[in-house]
Amino acid sequence: MKYILSLLFIVCTIGAIQAQNPNSPVMTFTSDTHDFGVVPEGPEALYDFEFTNTGKEPLVIRNCQGSCACTKADWVRTPIAPGQKGKITVKYKTEGYPGDFKKTVYIQSNAKPDRERIEIYIRGSVKPKETKASETDLKANVNEPKIEPSTDETKELKDTKK
Repeated sequence: MKYILSLLFIVCTIGAIQAQNPNSPVMTFTSDTHDFGVVPEGPEALYDFEFTNTGKEPLVIRNCQGSCACTKADWVRTPIAPGQKGKITVKYKTEGYPGDFKKTVYIQSNAKPDRERIEIYIRGSVKPKETKASETDLKANVNEPKIEPSTDETKELKDTKK
């Protein structure tokens, strides 16, 4: 039991020392939120989140993941040296997603671990495509029979046939 407690203490101490590393990379964004405003349905909405490594060691982004399948992120796969800039390009799929949206991109890196992961956000509203009736649809509607509400007489006829 003493061995397990000693081992646990050592692991926690090493973790605390690593968490307090003053030389850790720090990911500093110019803004962590982008509002697209109103965008048309169809083309992807794109935005580049720019950041600077304000720490003292190279910054390595391990993964960026959107909060749903409609949100994707591309990022720099090479280490960002201290003082250097980088970007994360966020793509929002507007096709099939009309209406307001608020999405999150979760970033995993070796940046100073003051929280489990870093988050950036996008929001906006997708204006639905305007649907235009085709000429064929209009002609088809002209030839369709007109259905009128039933009257008491037709109800009586229907009832007598049963």
